Amino acid sequence: MLGNVLNIKPIIALKEGEVVPIERARTRGKAYARVAQILQSLGPIEYLAIAQSSQETGEQLAEALRTVYSEEIAIWKLGAVLGTHTGPGTAAISVVTAR
Repeated sequence: MLGNVLNIKPIIALKEGEVVPIERARTRGKAYARVAQILQSLGPIEYLAIAQSSQETGEQLAEALRTVYSEEIAIWKLGAVLGTHTGPGTAAISVVTAR
């Protein structure tokens, strides 16, 4: 509840099968900008996809990611199970790097 009041957006990752908190941003725009920075630091990218809970959410994230990635970004609808557990406004990225 406090996170909603403060408009905090968590940035999380899956590492070795576990959900790991990366950091928290105060707004959706700042969270997307930070995700773009993290994406840029990963090195050469072979594939990038977005899973979205709504078209608006996915488009906003894609716009932020296009500042650091100029290739095509696949956009998919978030599945029912993940959508139920994460709630509205959820967006995720999947990245395959060249490393």
